[in-house]
Amino acid sequence: MTSCFSFSASPGRFFVVKHTPVDEAKACEWWRHAEGLFNDPVAFQKVFEKQFALGFVNHYFLPEKAGDGAAPALCVWESKSPVDVETFRKFIDGPDGPFPNGEFVNDVYAVAPGATVPGTGFLAPLDPYAVSSF
Repeated sequence: MTSCFSFSASPGRFFVVKHTPVDEAKACEWWRHAEGLFNDPVAFQKVFEKQFALGFVNHYFLPEKAGDGAAPALCVWESKSPVDVETFRKFIDGPDGPFPNGEFVNDVYAVAPGATVPGTGFLAPLDPYAVSSF
């Protein structure tokens, strides 16, 4: 079988983030906003493109229980360049990160080189849905 797609090493670095709700009401508000983005491909694409332009791609959003304001979520992110944890934290906690209003506390962990990670998001097209068929 011939593969039509090969995974490439990242030019940057991968991070795992545990997102813990600050309080249930703020987290529920975030979930309502997120639901709107998830149901609006144009708005979601704009968020993706902004984060991509800043040098960050979210590969996996893994909530423990979707829509639950008390449950944590895990994410796997990639940076375009090899940044340190503090640089990534400034993004994830900042106005262009996924929780710009402080709805969640973000515990950031750098992934060691050589770990099993997805192929880089920086060689794929700017369409997060384009690779969904692979």
